[in-house]
Order: sequence, then C-alpha cells, then structure tokens
Amino acid sequence: MYGGLKMKKGNKIFYDMILLTGANFLLRLAEMSFQVYLSSRIGAAGIGLLQLVLSVAALSFTIGSAGIRTCATYLSAGELGRGKGGNLSGVLSGCCRYGMPRPGCAKSGSETGLRLPRFASLRCSCRSDASMAS
Repeated sequence: MYGGLKMKKGNKIFYDMILLTGANFLLRLAEMSFQVYLSSRIGAAGIGLLQLVLSVAALSFTIGSAGIRTCATYLSAGELGRGKGGNLSGVLSGCCRYGMPRPGCAKSGSETGLRLPRFASLRCSCRSDASMAS
C-alpha cells in the first residue's frame, strides 16, 4: 500500500523500480557535480592522487574485513544448529561491532588499548570437514 492506494504486485515492483532508478540517477548526478567541483579545486594531479589513495584504501578495507563475513556465517549457523535462535541477534551485533572501523587500528592492540567485543570468547576458526563430522 503506497499513499493509501492498494497496488497489485506488478505495479509495486514497477513503482519500486522507478523509485530506485530515480534515486540512482540523482546520486550519479551529485557524484558528477562533486567530481567537477573537486577537479576545479585540486586539479588533475590531485584527482589522480586521490584515486590512487582511495583504491589502496578500498583494497585495505577488503582485505581487513574479509574474515568478518565468514565468521558471522559460521557463528550464526552454529547458534541455529544448536537451536539457540534467540542468541543470534547477540552474535550478529557482536560481529557488527567488531567490524566497525576504529581510529588508530593500524597500530597494534597494545598501543591503542583496543579490546575485543564480548562475544570474542566464541572461537571462529576454520576446521576441516573431518573434525566437524566428529
């Protein structure tokens, strides 16, 4: 139901598609406008340097967060397998907290005083299929 009108399923999908397309168009327009503004402020060399830094940052983020998705899947499947579905929200919120970027995380944990979240006592380790079968 949109705006007090009942819609058929096909109309709802069409409405959502139009909304998503419009939002995507507006965001691309804003991105292009910002690129034009930024290139006029810092020049072509600055844009090149920015793209280089952002690509390295994206690669670092990808490598740094690679295990979080696997760990969340493993812990969630373990909780559901034990029949403790109520504990699932705690596990997932712990994974989200663990995955949040923190200032100074390039330093070692002893220098920054970072602590693992409460669920860290649950171990997320890769085990072979033979050890899982037993």
